[in-house]
Amino acid sequence: MTVVTIKELDHCTVIATGSWCLLAALTVGGACIGSLRFAGGVLAGGLIAIGNYYWLLSIMQRVLYRQQESPERFAILRYLLRLTVIGSLIYLLIVKIGVDIRGLLLGLSILVMTITALALYTLNTKGE
Repeated sequence: MTVVTIKELDHCTVIATGSWCLLAALTVGGACIGSLRFAGGVLAGGLIAIGNYYWLLSIMQRVLYRQQESPERFAILRYLLRLTVIGSLIYLLIVKIGVDIRGLLLGLSILVMTITALALYTLNTKGE
């Protein structure tokens, strides 16, 4: 049996890959067990959460590698823009489209679940 280990430099990749896999599993599970409206909420929330993760990762890489003239101003403006876009998307999904709020919250929590699982994995394999 082969043991798979995750190195510290791979955490961003593991979080992204794990989030996509969890999103697929929860969406399919929501469609099978719940309803298509619930699965749509999970899918929409998961896409927002993962998109937010990639957007935040991009901003932080540009700021940390100092690709901008004023990194503090760049980060603050992008932060406000990101929150505005995400808030608007969630508002539209709830009010205009009418997705299932429980599914949406579950989808928005995908990154939290993935990061928690990665933290538990890291904690359990720290001594190896």
